[in-house]
Amino acid sequence: MDVRAQVLSVSYDVDGVVGTDARVRTIAESLDGLLPSDHSGWADIGAVPGDVTLIARYGPERPVIVDAVKRTADAHPTMLAFRRRPQSVDPIRLSDQLELRQWRRHEVYSDLFRLMGTTYQLALPVRPLASGRLRTWVFNRAHRDFDDDELELARRLQPLLAAVDPVAADTRPAVASPALAARSGLTAREAEILGMLGDGMTAHSIAYVTRVSPRTVQKHIEHIYAKLGVHDRVSAALLAADRLTRP
Repeated sequence: MDVRAQVLSVSYDVDGVVGTDARVRTIAESLDGLLPSDHSGWADIGAVPGDVTLIARYGPERPVIVDAVKRTADAHPTMLAFRRRPQSVDPIRLSDQLELRQWRRHEVYSDLFRLMGTTYQLALPVRPLASGRLRTWVFNRAHRDFDDDELELARRLQPLLAAVDPVAADTRPAVASPALAARSGLTAREAEILGMLGDGMTAHSIAYVTRVSPRTVQKHIEHIYAKLGVHDRVSAALLAADRLTRP
């Protein structure tokens, strides 16, 4: 199976799965074949120290580990890297931030990673820190670092994981009915894509969800803008929120 087919397989695995916990665990199981790790999880981190939600792949999280994650989040080298690039959703490999010798002397290694029995980590954000809350997948290993090929695979996975992010999926507004879509001159597909644009999804992420090519999605977006008489996604989303929700 080629990389694109592997990536798309994740979207099929989570299709129809609802609820944040259920989606996280379904996605994590699917990802395990692509980025094998000793344990993985999904974190939602706010601006206030200690504002962290953590869902791990294996059952209920140990309270002592959750407490350690909250206590050390602001000092974590990866979190500091996210703060330096708050708009970025590029995956970050911990070993690119610190040499192993330095890392083993770091407070976060002592307070958290020893508890987890792990050393290496790859973080794959699905929502940038600049949005107000950082949401990221983390993959941990004890004895083997993530290589360059796996880092590139993580980059390929990022648009899909952003598209199927559990919180985004749970909070995304329902697609407009055909009658409401017609009121704005949009097809049902265009109304669906407009809703995803309003949720901040990129054309590549929308392509994964709708299972069409990014070029086709871009054509739909051009038609949406033309029909609504706008030139950017923000204006389109604001206008549609009024037109498509009006009774």
